[in-house]
Amino acid sequence: PSQPLTAGVWTFPEDLSDLKDPHTIFFNTQLALSDVVSFHCYCSPEELLDRTELLRSLGRPVILTEFVARRQNSTWQGSLPILREKGVWGYAWGFVRGRSQTEYAWDTWAIPDEHLPEEPSVWFHDLLHADGRPYDAEEAKTIWWHTQGLELPPLTLGSSGKAK
Repeated sequence: PSQPLTAGVWTFPEDLSDLKDPHTIFFNTQLALSDVVSFHCYCSPEELLDRTELLRSLGRPVILTEFVARRQNSTWQGSLPILREKGVWGYAWGFVRGRSQTEYAWDTWAIPDEHLPEEPSVWFHDLLHADGRPYDAEEAKTIWWHTQGLELPPLTLGSSGKAK
């Protein structure tokens, strides 16, 4: 093909050398056929770091194609520093609360709407309220810092003490 291929891995076998395990065979086949390595990781920062290091050892570009599930300890605050340090791009489901209902967890699809809370106490994916306010202001600062803030020139103060 004239464009790179990827087949995103979403499960990681416990024993990558067990070639009798169908999950291991599938995992290894996905990676062998991928020019760009992509994976899902709704996981803790420690697990994300382990998986990122394993996949980067293949010597190909790595993209995290799904992350952030707050109830599963997969957060922006825990994930972005690792992605930035390891040079891995990532993107997440959900943006503005509403239409796609990704503020609700996966298991809520089976709950009738009238039994769902108007707003879950912990949002699953989404970042912003419909009016543009962040779900979590500290989380918004983390996202800004790891996507923009580190690239900004240092602040210079003039003699008046105000920024120039």
